[in-house]
Amino acid sequence: QMAVPVPAGVDQKSASFAPVAAIAMQAVRRSGAGLGETVAVIGLGLVGLLTRPSLRRAGCIVIGFDPKPAKVQASLGSGAVESVQDDAAALKAVEKATGGLGADAVVICAASDSDDPINLAAALCRERGRVVVVGDVGLGADREQFYRKELDLVMSRSLGPGRYDPN
Repeated sequence: QMAVPVPAGVDQKSASFAPVAAIAMQAVRRSGAGLGETVAVIGLGLVGLLTRPSLRRAGCIVIGFDPKPAKVQASLGSGAVESVQDDAAALKAVEKATGGLGADAVVICAASDSDDPINLAAALCRERGRVVVVGDVGLGADREQFYRKELDLVMSRSLGPGRYDPN
């Protein structure tokens, strides 16, 4: 079991977000995203919404995507440069933000049996971009798109370093 003391002055409610925020931070680490890069976040549930501020603090331009309007609004309210609801709008937003080059990285925080999130991520990426899978999504990737763009596909597991270390 991983347990840490809650620091003095931090209330239990705030402390309860630490494990979920750690998942988001690990995804940002795995993305390799840095200052000035454009990163799309697919899936704007709790992990997706917590991924956005970590990316912004790393100096990234963040574009959010979720098919649910309320989640798109929540992302805009938390400071995303743009958040959109459908694939065509996501492609257009990334194209606009990058001058047609594509996102440097895409972090998938969605949960779906569908392969659509991973294939959308590939479509949003620039050549030699990075796709980070945090959420539980289908992995039936369009090989041609990953191959043609020479994309890196990275998995991000929960909580980061030490999570699966028995000691």
